[in-house]
Amino acid sequence: MRVMGSKGARVLLLGLAGACATTADPSISWQARTADAELERALDAESKGEREQALELGRRALQHAREAAALGTVGRALLLVGRTDSDLMACLEAIEVFEHQGDRAGVAEAQIAAASLLLELGQASEALGHARASRSALEDAELGRTPWARLSARVHHGTARALRSLDRIDEARSEERQADLALSLLDDADLVPLRVEVQLALGMDAERLDDPGHAIEHYSRALSLARRAGDGPAQLAALTGIVSALTDLQRYADAVAHCERALDLARELGDAGQVQELGRRGLALLALLGDPAGSSRRRAFEQALLTGT
Repeated sequence: MRVMGSKGARVLLLGLAGACATTADPSISWQARTADAELERALDAESKGEREQALELGRRALQHAREAAALGTVGRALLLVGRTDSDLMACLEAIEVFEHQGDRAGVAEAQIAAASLLLELGQASEALGHARASRSALEDAELGRTPWARLSARVHHGTARALRSLDRIDEARSEERQADLALSLLDDADLVPLRVEVQLALGMDAERLDDPGHAIEHYSRALSLARRAGDGPAQLAALTGIVSALTDLQRYADAVAHCERALDLARELGDAGQVQELGRRGLALLALLGDPAGSSRRRAFEQALLTGT
C-alpha cells in the first residue's frame, strides 16, 4: 500500500487548478471525453470484480483527465485507483481535488476510502479521524435519496469498523445500525456484499455485548444474503457465528447441527484451518451433550480435527 502526506496532493491540485484556469484550447475536449468513457468502463469492471481491468482503465482515465485538467474526473479516477490498488496516496489526492471543487459527496467517499486503507495499515485512530470527516462531509452533500443511502451505508459501516478496531463496541454497534438503516432504503438487490458485511458485523457486536439471541438473527440474515451472492467464505463465517451464539444459549444440539453444516462447507471450500477448528468445536459440543464415544458424529469431528479434511 502506498502512503503519502497531503503536501504532494496539494502540489498536484495547484497544478491542475492552474491548468483549468488557463487552458481554453478546445482540442483537449477529446481528452476529457476519453477520460470519462474509460472511467465508466473502469467502474463497470470494478463492479464485476475485474480488479486488474478496472485498475488499468482507471489509470488511463486518470492520465487523460490530468491532460484535460478535468478535475471532476481526476478526483473520481483517483478514488477508483485508490480503492482497487490499496493506494492511500490516491485517496488523499482525491480528497484534495474534491475539497477544491466543493464536492462534499466526493469528499465523503474519498475520506471513507482512506479510512478503510488506514485500517488495513493498523492505524485505527487515524482511520477514525477520516471516517468522522467523511460523516461531516456527508451531512453537507446534496444527493438524492438513493445515492445518499448508498454512500451513507458505506460511511457508517466504515466508521463502525474503525470504532470496533478501537474496542468501542457500543459505538460501533450504533454506527452499524445506521448502515443497516440506510441499506433498508435501497432495493433488496442493491449492495448485497455490503449487506452481508453489515449483518456479520452486527452479529459479532451482539455476541461481544452478551446478546446471543440478536447475534443469531443477524448471522441468519447474513447467511441468507451470502447464499444469494454465492459467497462461500461469508456463509461459513455466518454459520460459525450461529454455532457460537447457540453455544452461548446452551442450545447444544442445535449448535452441533449447525457445526456439521459449517464443517461440510469448510471442506467444500478447502479451508483446512476451519475444518480443524470446527472439528474441535464439534467434539466439545458432543461432550456437553454426553454423546457416546465411537458415535458416527464423534468420528467425523475427530477426523476433521486430526486431518483437516
